[in-house]
Amino acid sequence: MESARVEPPTAQAIRTFKYRRGRATSRQQRALDELWPAYGVDVAGTPPDWAAVFGRTAPLVLEIGFGMGDATVAMAQADPGRDVIAVDVHTPGVGSLLHRLAGAGLRNIRVVLGDALPVIEQMVPPGSLDEVRVYFPDPWPKTRHRKRRLVGQQFAALVADRLVAGGRLHCATDWAPYAEQMIEV
Repeated sequence: MESARVEPPTAQAIRTFKYRRGRATSRQQRALDELWPAYGVDVAGTPPDWAAVFGRTAPLVLEIGFGMGDATVAMAQADPGRDVIAVDVHTPGVGSLLHRLAGAGLRNIRVVLGDALPVIEQMVPPGSLDEVRVYFPDPWPKTRHRKRRLVGQQFAALVADRLVAGGRLHCATDWAPYAEQMIEV
């Protein structure tokens, strides 16, 4: 007898990130304008063929919130056998990462500008990710804001659905109460 597939919950309606103010520098804007066609993936309602996007079949990593992209580039250089989907909402950071990618000549990173939850739901097929990385998400330290924390039960269920058997959710924070919540989840 085949067991029924349990559908993961849909993304919560509460926003789990803070928009950071700031304009893209001329270098970041130039990178956005010129390099997006090579490295960018537009948010769509259906999952792209990631093997076609990367031009190969390789273990797939989703990194949520890459900041300015320094660590993302370093990890991709150190692990060229895996492909990375880097997702962030900060346009200057996206421009910075695009600039770094072109300078490093990396082909194993693609960038998505958007909210990670809808990206996971709409663009990542079940059982397709080798790893999900969430490094230093907004801690939302006030008690009334804790519902906005990305790493919670609903997020964990969604990620678990998208991971391959034996896949890994790797989280890091420097806010002790959030670390405790991550461990509990």
